[in-house]
Amino acid sequence: MMLKHNVTGHTIERFTAQFNFNESLRILKRKDAVSMYHTIISFSNLDKEHLDKKVLTDIAKKYIELQGRDNMYLITHHIEKEHIHFHIAMSGTKFLTGEANRKGKKEFQN
Repeated sequence: MMLKHNVTGHTIERFTAQFNFNESLRILKRKDAVSMYHTIISFSNLDKEHLDKKVLTDIAKKYIELQGRDNMYLITHHIEKEHIHFHIAMSGTKFLTGEANRKGKKEFQN
């Protein structure tokens, strides 16, 4: 499963070019700016029987909704040592605006 949001194409080169272009639009440039977030969401192997493709896709879409639909995302899942988990790449700036999408700790926890 590969879920793309505000990203097109099918190659790493195409994805990289789009994330780099979006980052080049950043309004406030800083040396320590985060250009991309990598998040891993893991599930217990006890839940494996409940995690079919539809459920995983629904969880990924809910993640996008909660984090912000105005970001770029590449989300994939795989099984490693019997554990299902997502890898999520999210842009450091909102899609085509140059605005940083940083959330504070409290906002992220909510």
